[in-house]
Amino acid sequence: MKPALSVIFFTVLSGAGLGLAVWTIIASIGSNQIFEPQYRTALYWVFVLVTLGLISSTLHLANPKNAWRAFSRFKTSWLSREGVLALAFYPLAALHVASFTFNAPTWMQWISGGAVVACALAILYCTGMIYACLKTIPLWHSWRTPVKYVLYGLLSGVLIFVAIAERGDAAVNGWLRFALLLVIASFLFWASTPSDDSSAQLSLNDALGFNEGRVRLLDVGHTHGTFLTNEFGFRIARERAAMLASVSCVLAFIVPLIILVVESSSSSQGMLGLAALSCVLGLLVDRWLFFANARHVVMRYHGA
Repeated sequence: MKPALSVIFFTVLSGAGLGLAVWTIIASIGSNQIFEPQYRTALYWVFVLVTLGLISSTLHLANPKNAWRAFSRFKTSWLSREGVLALAFYPLAALHVASFTFNAPTWMQWISGGAVVACALAILYCTGMIYACLKTIPLWHSWRTPVKYVLYGLLSGVLIFVAIAERGDAAVNGWLRFALLLVIASFLFWASTPSDDSSAQLSLNDALGFNEGRVRLLDVGHTHGTFLTNEFGFRIARERAAMLASVSCVLAFIVPLIILVVESSSSSQGMLGLAALSCVLGLLVDRWLFFANARHVVMRYHGA
């Protein structure tokens, strides 16, 4: 698949913002610390990251003005569910902040905060299911895809959260340990996830749904590249893919892991921001490979 940079930035940035929202609310709920400087900063970054992600998601559309149509198929489309929940996220977050502003009862703070956390996790899951529901791309059609989107969103979010909390008076020792465990879990998940679908090659029979006989391609039907071959026929050298996978692993997991270990075992501070930045950059590379390594079954009709 041809990697669309706007979609890559959308999924990574909005995922980080939603993950940050989850950890900020969990850390602050019931404590009336939401307006401490570090929590205000965290909520600001939630807004910035989610908004930038949503804006970038429209850049790959041929007619961005028609994006509103995506909201009309909530019952059948994961894309529509993602869009509706993304819009619902803003008033839910505003309601939660208002519950602290006006010193609402604790139960209202818990309910509003729980609604925001549930909405954020649901958006991440819907984003992953947009790709996981596609049977025509074997690499994506797996339970691992939505798990990856949720897990990596929480990973980048918790690293940004501890980087912000470190600059205030909030205790970050416990969060550092939790972030450390999440980095390790994410790395193990990444290591156990197939990096390409070479083991799931589909024949032309599979593409057509024919169980008997042997279908063979007589002619690809064109002498030059088409829209389908340009969008679904992206090719990446195996050596380059392996190199980028290594870069993604180092940036997204190894560097944050080393920084978290150093921070938790010493009194030094100030490097957690680098860990968060490194993780986001690594996830951008990983998301690029997510598209570049995927093979669409339509290419069977074009000689692949």
